[in-house]
Amino acid sequence: MTLRSRARSLITGDDRIERLEQELRGVHDAIDAMRREQAATLDGLRRSVADAVDDLAERRAALDGRDADVAD
Repeated sequence: MTLRSRARSLITGDDRIERLEQELRGVHDAIDAMRREQAATLDGLRRSVADAVDDLAERRAALDGRDADVAD
């Protein structure tokens, strides 16, 4: 292999490595974006569940109050 063809081979290899690194960075960025989206979705679900629990507690308290009035 001549020096010129070796140099071309190295440059081509470096280009491939650079493209693969860029692709890998893109994959990592996509994974990070999905993680952020999932975290936001989970936070929203947590808030919804907490709101539902609070609502149920308020309704139960109201019903317990009515039951006490009926028992009197």
